[in-house]
Amino acid sequence: MADPLTKASMLAILITFLGFGIHHSSISIAQPISTDCEKLIGNQYIAACDRETVLNPQDAITFLNRGIDWGRKGDHDKAIADYNEAIRLNQRNAVAFFARGNSWSSKSDRDRAIADYNEAIRLNLGNADVFFARGNSWSGKGDHDRAIADYSDAIRLNPQFAYAFYSRGIAWERKGDTDRAIADYNEAIHLNPQYANAFYSRGIAWELKGDNDKAIADYNEGIRLNPQYASAYVVRGNAWRNKGDNDKAIADYNEAIRLNPQFARAFLNRGVAWGRKGDNDRAIADYDEAIRLNPHYALAFTNRGNAWTLKGEHNRAIADHDEAIRLNPQEAVAFFARGLSWEQKNELALALRDFKSFVRLNPNDPNGIKEVQRIEMKIDARNRK
Repeated sequence: MADPLTKASMLAILITFLGFGIHHSSISIAQPISTDCEKLIGNQYIAACDRETVLNPQDAITFLNRGIDWGRKGDHDKAIADYNEAIRLNQRNAVAFFARGNSWSSKSDRDRAIADYNEAIRLNLGNADVFFARGNSWSGKGDHDRAIADYSDAIRLNPQFAYAFYSRGIAWERKGDTDRAIADYNEAIHLNPQYANAFYSRGIAWELKGDNDKAIADYNEGIRLNPQYASAYVVRGNAWRNKGDNDKAIADYNEAIRLNPQFARAFLNRGVAWGRKGDNDRAIADYDEAIRLNPHYALAFTNRGNAWTLKGEHNRAIADHDEAIRLNPQEAVAFFARGLSWEQKNELALALRDFKSFVRLNPNDPNGIKEVQRIEMKIDARNRK
């Protein structure tokens, strides 16, 4: 029968094989137990664990070990089955709950993942990685307050945990607190100066604050650290576009597309830059490609509709805005733009309906109210004739 593992040893092995999400754990690696199941890797490892489960069907650790390797191979259904058995044999095996939570998370079943992380924590697996993993699940569910609480616990347990600072920064940013986000990104970069994602995210936060120069500086560093970072070229292109330099923006979008020819967002943003240069034909060509790559891309239909409007093609514009609204009934700009096209076709009642929809979705935008009032006056004037 396999020698028993301490909680620390099991956790170390688990981290070694699964990697736990998006970061590399700082936990030191304990020596594995000495069995054939532990000495081998890959399919030989699983085969050895298979033999162990036959020879020692009551050995929870062997099922845990095999589950770990199934998880490493990406077969989370088989991993979960083994973790279930490990837990059945030892219901106080906190590491098995943690491991099963990670597999549920990989399957995007965040509720089950959180339930398992809760149990791991209840069983006193008070490790920063567990709180971090549960924070990621809360973040995936859009509960940023709970995510922040868990990331804060992870940082309390491990003040050198750069990835927890980074993830907490993202949660702050999603709550609209860019200053706190930047403070967390600063700390993540301080702890790991090679952390390209932290530079990328801090750049986005600077851009949200309207500081495009600082944003570009951070995007530059992210690209220096990872020259294959297609998304960083896109956001740097956006910052150049914000500064009115559409040529530099297009150059960055070109590079993003070269790195990832399937990158619909890069085509969309390049289309915007072409539009701002007055080249609506090239803009439409890029929106066409964005839609081909992602037929559910509502914003691409909205933007292409806007380009058709600028070319005076109002029927095509309306068709694109119809599709944008079908895909995303909250796409306020599509209602506004379609209203303009209906007005050009002298369909004032339809124009008024769309401008009112825009106001309903964006009640604080004065442009919508002005358009409603303007169209109402036109309708009133026409009725008085």
